[in-house]
Amino acid sequence: MTTMLILLAALLPIRGTVRDARGEALPGVTVFVKGSQQSVITDANGAFELVPDTAPATLVAYLGGFQPAEVAALPGAQLDLRLGLAVTETMTVTAAADRDVPMSTWTRRPLDIVRTPGAQGDVFRALQTLPGVARADDGAGLFVRGGDVSEVRVLLDGTTIAHPYRYETPSGGQAGSVEPFLLEGIAFSTGGFSARYGNALSAIVDLRGLGRPSSTALTATIGLAGASLRAAMPGGARSGMRASGNMRFPRLLFAVNGAPREFDRYPDGWDLNASFHHDSPRLGTLKIFAMEQRTGVGVRLERESFDGFLHAESSHGVVAASWKNHLAGWQMSSALGADRYSNRTDAGVLDLRNEDLRLSWRLDLSRLLGTFIVRTGVDADRARQDITGRTSIRGGDYGGVSGSRDFDVDYRDWHVGLHAEVERTFGRVTPTLGARVDRSQRSGTWLDPRLNVTVALRAHEQLRFAWGIYHQAPASAYFDVGRASARLDGLKPALR
Repeated sequence: MTTMLILLAALLPIRGTVRDARGEALPGVTVFVKGSQQSVITDANGAFELVPDTAPATLVAYLGGFQPAEVAALPGAQLDLRLGLAVTETMTVTAAADRDVPMSTWTRRPLDIVRTPGAQGDVFRALQTLPGVARADDGAGLFVRGGDVSEVRVLLDGTTIAHPYRYETPSGGQAGSVEPFLLEGIAFSTGGFSARYGNALSAIVDLRGLGRPSSTALTATIGLAGASLRAAMPGGARSGMRASGNMRFPRLLFAVNGAPREFDRYPDGWDLNASFHHDSPRLGTLKIFAMEQRTGVGVRLERESFDGFLHAESSHGVVAASWKNHLAGWQMSSALGADRYSNRTDAGVLDLRNEDLRLSWRLDLSRLLGTFIVRTGVDADRARQDITGRTSIRGGDYGGVSGSRDFDVDYRDWHVGLHAEVERTFGRVTPTLGARVDRSQRSGTWLDPRLNVTVALRAHEQLRFAWGIYHQAPASAYFDVGRASARLDGLKPALR
C-alpha cells in the first residue's frame, strides 16, 4: 500500500483553489508541502497544481494578512481551501468584490471610488473622505492627522512615487497621477503603521497595480473632455500584457458649458500606461509597469497684488518592476523602480524649474514559524533633484510686493532602511512587535521601535492600539542653498 501511494504521488498532482471567507479567488497565495522545499503560487484565479514527493502530503496555504490554512491530501485530490482574514493594521481599498473584513478595513471597487461624492473619480479625493484626513483646499492633497502633504509616502507595487499628483502644487495637486481603473487595490495606513514602512510620519498609500489579464479585452471611450483606450491580452496560460492611454481636451466641454476661469492654455494632457506579466511555477511572478504623462495649463489668477496668468507644464515617467516567489519556506517579494519628474511653473515673480529623479528598491521576506509570523526586509532610495528659479518672499504674493529671492536647490541623497517584526495571535489578541533602522546620507541614523496590538471583539469589530517612533528625512525644498542648512536631522513627531 505504501509503495502504491508513493507511485501515485509521483504521477498524480494535487489541484485546488484558494479562496477568502466569501469565496473570492485569492491570487499570489503560497502553497507548500509541510516539511519540504516544494511550493507553488496560486494564479490569477486562485488555482494551483502541486505534485508532492510523499503521500499523503500536508499542504499549507499562506498569504500575508490572512490566517494560514493546513490540510492533508492524497495524490489526485481536488481541494478548495478557505483563508480567513487576519487582523491587519491597514485600511484597504481593493478592486475585488466586497469581502468579510474587519471594521478597520475599507473595501471598495474602482466604480465605488468613481461614485464617492466629491471624489471626481480620483483615488486621493476618495481617501480625503476618511476620518483623520483633512482637505486644505480644492485639490487632491492628503493632509493626515495634522501632517503636511509631504509626510504621506506613496508606493506603487513597492516602488516610491515621489510625485503622485497631476498639476502639482505646494498643497499636493489637482488629481492623482494613477487612475483607479489601473489598480487592483490600495492599502491606506494612517498612524501606527508597521515597521515595514519607514521615512514617513503621517500615512502610507500603498497602490497595487492590476495583475495578469485572464481574457482579451478592448475598451474605447470618448467624451466632450477626453478620450481613453484600454486593452488586455493574455499570452498563453502564464503571461499577459495590458495597455491604456488617456487624452484630456476640456476646451470643447468649456465651449459647451462655459469655463469657470479664463485660460490662455486650456488644461490638457495625455498619459500612456503599459504592463507585462509572467507567472512561473519555479521562478515566481514578475510584473513590469511603465507610465508616461504630460500635463499643461495656463489659467488666469486674480490676487491682491497680481492679475495675470499662471502657466505650468510637467512631464512624469515611472517604471516599476515587481517579483514574488517562495523559497525555502519564505515568501519573498522585491520591487525596483524609477520615478522621473520635470516641471516649470511661472506666474508674476514666480518662475521655478524642477528636475527630479528617484530610484528605489525593496525586498520583503515573511514566513510562518510555528505559531509566529515573521517579517523582515530592506528598502533603499536614491534622490537627485534640482530646483532653480525665483519666488516671492511671502507665499501667494505673485506680484512681488514684499520682494522676491532666488531659489536654488541642488539635492543629492540616499536612504537605506532595515526592518523586522514578529506577530502572534493569542485568542482574540494579536500583538505585532517590530523595529526599523534607517540611515540617510544627509540626516544621519535613527532607530524606530514599534508595537501594534489588535483585539478582536466580535464580527466586524476590533480595537487597535499602536505605539512607535517615526522619522522622516526633510523634504528637498528645505535644502535651498540660500537659506537652509546643508545637514538637517530627520523630522520626528512629538507624539504618535
